[in-house]
Amino acid sequence: EICEMTSYLNKCSFKTKKWKRGFFVLKHGKLRYYKSHTEVSKKPKGCILLNEIDRVTRTDGTNNIEIVAADRTYLLSADTAILADKWIKVFRENLKQSHDGQHLSPRDMLEMETTAYNGWLHKVKLGRTRKCWCQVTENTFFYFRHQGDKIPLGVIPLKGASVYDIEHESESDIECNDEQMGGIASNFTIAIDPVDQPSTYLLIQGDKKEKDNWLYHIALATGNIEEYIGSEYEKLMLRSLTSNLDFSLWKHPVMCHTKESIRKPLTTLPSENLQKEAILLFKSLQLYTSAEIVPNAIGYHVSLMQNTLKSCWKQKQLHNEFFCQLIKQTTNANSEDAPYVTTQYWQFLFLAVALFPPKDKVLQFLQLHLYRSADEKSNSGRCAIYCQYVLNRALENGSRHCFPSKIEITAILTQDLQKNQEPISLPVGLPNGLKQDVYFDSCSTIAEVTERVTTELGVRKPQLSGFAIYCDNPWNSNDIEYYLQPSLKICDVMSKWEQTYKEGHSGKLDTTHVLKLQFKNRYYLKSLIRDETDMEKLLLVYQVSSEVCNGKFRVNKDLALELAALMAQIEFGDYKQISDNNLKMITHNQQQLLEVLDRFYPKQFKGISVDEMKILSRQVAEKWSTLSNRTKKDCIKIYITVVRRWPHFGSKIYRAKQRVSTEEVAVCLAIHENGFSIHHDTSLRPISSYPFETIISYICKGRELIIVVDLHIDANVRSPESRTQKLTFVMDKKEEATEVVWLVAGYISITKASKATAEDIQKTPDSVAIHRDDQIMNNLFQS
Repeated sequence: EICEMTSYLNKCSFKTKKWKRGFFVLKHGKLRYYKSHTEVSKKPKGCILLNEIDRVTRTDGTNNIEIVAADRTYLLSADTAILADKWIKVFRENLKQSHDGQHLSPRDMLEMETTAYNGWLHKVKLGRTRKCWCQVTENTFFYFRHQGDKIPLGVIPLKGASVYDIEHESESDIECNDEQMGGIASNFTIAIDPVDQPSTYLLIQGDKKEKDNWLYHIALATGNIEEYIGSEYEKLMLRSLTSNLDFSLWKHPVMCHTKESIRKPLTTLPSENLQKEAILLFKSLQLYTSAEIVPNAIGYHVSLMQNTLKSCWKQKQLHNEFFCQLIKQTTNANSEDAPYVTTQYWQFLFLAVALFPPKDKVLQFLQLHLYRSADEKSNSGRCAIYCQYVLNRALENGSRHCFPSKIEITAILTQDLQKNQEPISLPVGLPNGLKQDVYFDSCSTIAEVTERVTTELGVRKPQLSGFAIYCDNPWNSNDIEYYLQPSLKICDVMSKWEQTYKEGHSGKLDTTHVLKLQFKNRYYLKSLIRDETDMEKLLLVYQVSSEVCNGKFRVNKDLALELAALMAQIEFGDYKQISDNNLKMITHNQQQLLEVLDRFYPKQFKGISVDEMKILSRQVAEKWSTLSNRTKKDCIKIYITVVRRWPHFGSKIYRAKQRVSTEEVAVCLAIHENGFSIHHDTSLRPISSYPFETIISYICKGRELIIVVDLHIDANVRSPESRTQKLTFVMDKKEEATEVVWLVAGYISITKASKATAEDIQKTPDSVAIHRDDQIMNNLFQS
């Protein structure tokens, strides 16, 4: 919130240079000054707009405050040094918030805010009348030339503005005759007086109900809703927020739990359709609590909760209404009701808070409700305590971008949330074939889950180790894996995966198929290998071994046998020599050798016939036997030492076709810590290499990857003579093109910090925020 400040100050006259004492008020983006505090209701002697101020400084050794504005400089003086410091602090906080807001374009503001009400109005400003499609959001009034336009004609900031219901046009400065009004006859007029703009008048030709809706939503956006009379529930809510913790209002029948259906919404809603939807939401809540949850038949409650939350999540105008309904149903429950009824209402509140935490007055009302209800001794009180935890987490990490999945809801309904604040769990697959269970809540991000996994495994932070979390493809579980951005919510990914799986399987969800997470190395920095942990080396060895088997890591047959034998020693220990008479052990050894060949030997070298497989098994056994008595740590060290000699070790290599003139040439694209390079398709012979410093821009469009580089000798110099080159690649899959873009962004961010200390790297984000989280979620798993 914008800070406010009032006190007496001395002001130096611009003309006479004499000091005069006055009462100064900093509020709503303006610094007004009066003769005394008794005249604040009158017109001020002067006014300074904050958005016109360039800087505010304090003169050394004095209590003087210098304000440098666009047209002149103001000099003020406080009575004490402490008061001067307070004014300087408040000025700077207001200026920071004011200047931060100026960087947003009207289109960005429109995308960030939720529409509360819209319709056609005649807007009058400075005597000019225009018919516009108008839209009220959380903080702003937008007006457009046509309905459906994305770019508004203009915006009116509503925060702190004054709004009036003008019953007679003569009360305003609008002339009443039809000729000056463009022949427009209006039934109602609403005046908006913004903080730093001229007044605007809205002419409404509809009925009183339409006028009341416009007036309510504009007043709500200004923050002066107390001056407007809403529903009975809203009036009680506002009174409770200003009653200085007087909880007697909470005993009012309108505020308390009810068994009866509601006949009208608890809050003011702009349309009859929304009002009907609000009543249906309340009926869904009552239906959900009409029967106790039974573990063996939980599917009914899971589906009902998911459908209800999905319906509410899509209609943002119902969010406040939904929270008011849940607050009402968890307030002063009837002692005659079964205990599970209130608990199940609280379960809905847990998920609603995680999905779309409330804002402004409703947020304050919910916080007051939780504060009032929190109690370790009762079940309802413990639910309130857990809800406080979820609310704080949601406010910290932000709202969700997908409605909850069945797995998430099931965990919330079946776990004891008072004892376990992180009720959801998933296994994370490791390169060595083992799994690590990770626990999280509905607000956890991928970054938090990754940090939990690294801590439990003994791996350094992702910025140092290069490890990240991937997930499988819901269209085809054996297909490409998706890198998960650290800022995404893990539960959003679970929900998106579930939705996509149903789309690809005729709307059916097989409970045996769930999201599979994989923890593996994403990027490799040679400068940080000195501090590698033993677990990092082990996981890296298994990941490289998998790449060897799939042909991504080029080796000859002799080296392939050596590496397979090392992996066998790491996985199984010493090879057991047996006599020809022990048939049981012979069979065991044969099966073990076949497993080694299957898991650790390149597919392109495997024989097809039985005889060829016997020869390979015998060769692996001979190599394996030579490693007898070698410890796992020794074998890991040998394996890493060998593979690090490969010139492309640590690079991520992708097959692609480069567009050269009108042809497409098959190449391999390698991404590494020093930049990216293009190689011959089969021999991996280098063709060209480009440091990250030469990259001007990079983007993917479907399967196309476009990178523009600067070919100037000194990559740090930008001049008109610099020659640019546009490189276009067609990847095998569009997911690979997207992965390359994220990988390049991550390497650019990491390598900049790698020139500093390891401590600096830990402060560096894992990747650059190229898109917003909602855009990333929309594009995730697209077929």
